[in-house]
Amino acid sequence: MEQKRTLWIILVVIAVAAILCSVVIGGVVYLTKAKTDGRHAFSVYINEIMVSNESFPNRDGVSCDYIELHNSSDRAVSLAGYQLEDDRSGVRYVLPQDAVIEPDGYLMVYCSKEFEGPYYAGFGLSKLGGEKVFFLNPQSVVVETVTTLAADRDVAQGLDDEQNWSLLSFATPGYPNTHEGYRQWNESHAIAGSSDVRINEIMISNSIYRVDDGAPADWIELYNSAKTAVRLDGYALSDDLDK
Repeated sequence: MEQKRTLWIILVVIAVAAILCSVVIGGVVYLTKAKTDGRHAFSVYINEIMVSNESFPNRDGVSCDYIELHNSSDRAVSLAGYQLEDDRSGVRYVLPQDAVIEPDGYLMVYCSKEFEGPYYAGFGLSKLGGEKVFFLNPQSVVVETVTTLAADRDVAQGLDDEQNWSLLSFATPGYPNTHEGYRQWNESHAIAGSSDVRINEIMISNSIYRVDDGAPADWIELYNSAKTAVRLDGYALSDDLDK
């Protein structure tokens, strides 16, 4: 009698263990599927990259390479401790503790070895392409990897309408990769005062008017029609756009 009871208990334990194993295995499969289904495992992902930037200055007036992050969710996400790294420089940039990306918002990280600040990574990007950019979480686990494309100056690359990486028709740093996003970018910079500054006068053969060193020189005069000062650091003048 005791042996039958012991055998019955053993069978019950085995049955319960089998049920638990099936639940756990099923749960693991479900969680794995839920994590990897779709284009992105995390609601924040790399949305646009510029590898040779001269015409899209940031709020500091600096035109440099950039990586744009997009939050596709309906809630703000803290990016404190998240990291960006490329596979060539070996430099790992860590986002500051107050880094927050708003719902359906964008966050810009500027890639430059020359400028410093909380949103400047200490590495640049190659316009030759083939460079891997890693987005990592605070535990240094890779969330996303993007391989850059070769691109000419001022040509952005990013996710198109079908969520595939390609060269874009226009750059939209900080805005959606759409015609509307490009319009919004232009408007935001017009408000900042860039459209208020224009070339007002040019001298191409000067032999009379002397500059500070006492010698005559040709000149280009800029005029600011706004009522407030406009920062021009990062802007440029050139007689050859191919240089």
